[in-house]
Amino acid sequence: MNHLILDRCGLDLAPYQRWLDRPSDRLFLFAKEGRVDRASLSGSSRVVLTEFDDLDRAPELEHRAWTLAQEQGVDTVVALSEYDLLPAARLRELLGVPGQGTASALAFRDKARMKELLDAAGVPVAGFGVVDHAADLIGFASRAGYPVVVKPRYGSGSVGVEVLTDEADLVSFLRRNPELADDRGAGLLAEEYVEHELFHVDGLLHDGRVELAWPSRMTSCLGFHHGAALRSRMLAPDEPGTAELLALTDRVVAALPAPGSAAFHLEVFGNEKRGLVANEIACRVGGARILPAVEAAFGLNLLEAHARAVAGYPVTPPRDRRPRPLIGFVMFPPVEGTVRAVPSGPPPDAVVDYRLKISPGDVLGAAHTSVDNVASVLVRGDTADELDRALDSVVSWFHGSTRIEPAAGSAAQPC
Repeated sequence: MNHLILDRCGLDLAPYQRWLDRPSDRLFLFAKEGRVDRASLSGSSRVVLTEFDDLDRAPELEHRAWTLAQEQGVDTVVALSEYDLLPAARLRELLGVPGQGTASALAFRDKARMKELLDAAGVPVAGFGVVDHAADLIGFASRAGYPVVVKPRYGSGSVGVEVLTDEADLVSFLRRNPELADDRGAGLLAEEYVEHELFHVDGLLHDGRVELAWPSRMTSCLGFHHGAALRSRMLAPDEPGTAELLALTDRVVAALPAPGSAAFHLEVFGNEKRGLVANEIACRVGGARILPAVEAAFGLNLLEAHARAVAGYPVTPPRDRRPRPLIGFVMFPPVEGTVRAVPSGPPPDAVVDYRLKISPGDVLGAAHTSVDNVASVLVRGDTADELDRALDSVVSWFHGSTRIEPAAGSAAQPC
C-alpha cells in the first residue's frame, strides 16, 4: 500500500516508518521544508520525502498528490494535525480513497457548523452566532448580553479567543479587527459566556464508534494571559461526573458525521444550573500533555493509534478502559521577564515526567497560546485525592524554586 502523509509532527514525535511497518508499504511524506531530518531517512527506500515552503499556503501540494496518485497510486491519506483535517479530506475525495470526507472534517473543524449539528441533535451547547461582520457581533451582544466570547471558527490552542465584558470591550474589539468590515467576512463565532468548570474527554474513535474515552478536569485555557499554570487531572471511575461525561461524549460523536477512525479531544463546560454543556470537539489528539498522560494511564499512544487506524492497520485498544494509574499534568506558561532561578533538585516522588525548558539568564516573552510553557510535569496518583495532593505539591515545588524578574510594565505574574 502507498500512504500519503501530511506531516507537521516530525519523525521524533511521529515515527511513521515504525508505526506503519509492513515491508511492502511505501510512505510518501509531505512536510514543511526543514521540518524532517533527512539524515534520519538515509538508507530507507520506504519513505519518500517531499518538502514545501508552507503547508498552509501550498495549493501545489494537492496537485503533487494528484500526480503521485496517477503515477504510483495512493491508498490512504494520513493527517494528524487539526490544520490538515480539511486538506486531507479533500485529497481523499479527489483521489477516491477511504477515510474522513469533507462533510465530517468540516463538522469537526468549523466551530459554527459543529454547534449547529450539536444543537440540532439536542446536545446542550452555549448560545452562539456566526460573526462575519460588525453588525453580527453587535446584534449578538444585544441579544445575549455580556460577557460574550469571540473566537475564530477554525482556531485552536485558544489563539484569538477573547471575552468581551461590556460595550467598551466590544468597541475596542471592532477597532482591532478591521476584517469585520470586509465583504469576505471575518470568520468568527460569538458565544454566550457560560460560568463553568472545564472538562476534557480524550480517546479513540474506530469505525465511527467510541473505542476509548476518559474525562479529565482542567483549569481555564485562557489563564496563560496572566501567567496562570494550566493544570489537568483525570477523573476517578467512581468520581461524580465521570459517567455523565462519557455519556455526553457518545451523544456528541453520534451528532456529527462519522469520521471513521481517529483520535478525538472534546471540551465540556460544567455549569451548576445547566449541567454539562458541550463546547467543542476536535478530530485529533489533544494538545498540552494529553498525549503522554493517556499513554501513561492506558499504555496507548493515541497519535500512533490514529495514524495506524487511518492507514488501515489494526489497532488494539487497552483491555482495561479505566486509567491505571490516574494521571495529571501541570504546564507553567512563560511570563515576560528574566529567569533568575529554576529548580535545582529532583521533583516530588509522584512525578513521572518533568521537562524544564529555561535556564537562569534566559529572557522570556509572554505566552501566545494555552500550551506555551517553560516547564511541564506529569504526575500520577492511585486515587483522586492522592493525585490532587501530588499536583499541589508539584506547583508549590516549582513556584518555590523558580524566580522570574518581571519585565517593566508586564502585568502577568506566575501564579
